[in-house]
Amino acid sequence: MELREGVKAPSRASDRADVRAALSVDQLIDAMSVRVNGPAAWGLDLAIDWYLPGQGRYWHLRLKNGVLTYTVDAKASSSAGLTLTMSKVQLLQLLAGKGLGAIETSGDTALLAKLFSVLVTPTADFNIVTP
Repeated sequence: MELREGVKAPSRASDRADVRAALSVDQLIDAMSVRVNGPAAWGLDLAIDWYLPGQGRYWHLRLKNGVLTYTVDAKASSSAGLTLTMSKVQLLQLLAGKGLGAIETSGDTALLAKLFSVLVTPTADFNIVTP
């Protein structure tokens, strides 16, 4: 169909808030990691902890060599340059671009801006068959 009619705009948005709310924190980080512009992030080396008291765990995010990875632990990381303490609702608002709001921060908040600066927003109308 793409070869006959060309690339068409998507009929509806696929990045909806209710879909994001149903994702686990692990899945949200995975969704972020595939959006990293590797070449732009190559020189960055940063560590950020996300702590969600309702879940009682720390997510240790690490961006190094253009790749975003994470581990999960019950205690804070000593190497984190920034620790964010928040609820899942606050996390979703942060990822939606609504800023830190009432999220508790400890450390250098500029690291968060650096992380978000290398995330690209995908388009839904990309070519599948045609170059």
